[in-house]
Amino acid sequence: MADAGFEASERLAKMANEETGFGIWEDKVLKNQFGSRDVYNSIKDLKTVGVIDVQANGKIVKIAEPMGVVAALIPSTNPTSTAFFKALISLKTRNSIVASPHPKAVKCTSEALKIMSDAAVAAGAPKDLIHCMTTPTLEGTEALMKHKDVAVILATGSTPMVKAAYSKEEPLSVEKLSPILAFYTVDGWLEGCHKCIDLLNFGGVGHTMSIHSSDQEIIMKFALEKPAFRIVVNSPSSLGAVGYTTALNPSMTLGVGTWGGSIISEN
Repeated sequence: MADAGFEASERLAKMANEETGFGIWEDKVLKNQFGSRDVYNSIKDLKTVGVIDVQANGKIVKIAEPMGVVAALIPSTNPTSTAFFKALISLKTRNSIVASPHPKAVKCTSEALKIMSDAAVAAGAPKDLIHCMTTPTLEGTEALMKHKDVAVILATGSTPMVKAAYSKEEPLSVEKLSPILAFYTVDGWLEGCHKCIDLLNFGGVGHTMSIHSSDQEIIMKFALEKPAFRIVVNSPSSLGAVGYTTALNPSMTLGVGTWGGSIISEN
């Protein structure tokens, strides 16, 4: 599956760029390669089913079981790389997956998941482990997430955050899906620390913060005070958070913990 996705990285990158109008296709090639090859390399030796650990001289045996059907929401910003990622981790844990693509990225997401499905079947997996909604709607996605057979939801993106942006005085502080950056000047690192907390609470509590500094004491103070589960140091936050430029696990979905309403805080 990972090999098939890797080989189709350029074609899918061009499809995604043409369909959504987002990003630069050359950059999306790297994301697709990351979401296939790098993700696979990070999980290939991980025990995910059966006996996964033995502790206390054999007195404790940890056994993992599949959860069932995974409902996966795929964003328009990274439609193909996220599809790769979620398909790989779902089947690695012996779960099936039903994806709801963004309405603006149906074709490229469907094609990415078809590539994953065909490769899985060719490798001996049962048919129909990977599905993708062909006509996604808000009602359809809600029905998928509420379905009795869905065991877990892998959601990327935050609709409540987008809605909240319309009622706030600083809409440029959240993701804008455009090449515009908000820039704040403050008086000293302490005021900057407080501003970061305000921004995290406004648009991404529990997610990620990046700090560029050579002062280890200040870096640690930021890490101890911020409501974020990833403190990226001296690296671009988007690349560092997903594990591309750091030692974090490669991931296209980042847990925001209980602060952000998630069950996990890791990659």
